[in-house]
Amino acid sequence: MSWVSRYRPRSFKEVLDQKEAIET
Repeated sequence: MSWVSRYRPRSFKEVLDQKEAIET
């Protein structure tokens, strides 16, 4: 889960959104 450190989302919700965007 290194992408979490890369994007540094504001909230956990954004983490999921970022993850979905990357996977999609």
